[in-house]
Amino acid sequence: MSTDVTTEKNPLDFVPDEIPFDNSYGPPVSLDGAKAIIDAAVAEAKRLNWKMNVAVVDSGGNLVAFERMHGAMLASGMRASLRSGDPPLRTESRR
Repeated sequence: MSTDVTTEKNPLDFVPDEIPFDNSYGPPVSLDGAKAIIDAAVAEAKRLNWKMNVAVVDSGGNLVAFERMHGAMLASGMRASLRSGDPPLRTESRR
């Protein structure tokens, strides 16, 4: 019975000489970028005939921009702001 063990290098064992990016938590969200995200969300909400509050947070969960559509519930604005503590970059619908 022969036990031929070949050891292959694991590509995950590679350690770079320097970090390939400046911050390890993702790129910052600019105000212009946040406004573009809000505009896209509001356009989709209008298409679906929804009245929404839209909050945009950065990778640390800090509120960058907020917009309340006319007729959206006041309480949902507070909820959108409070949800800024949720994990960032969630893409599923929050209804």
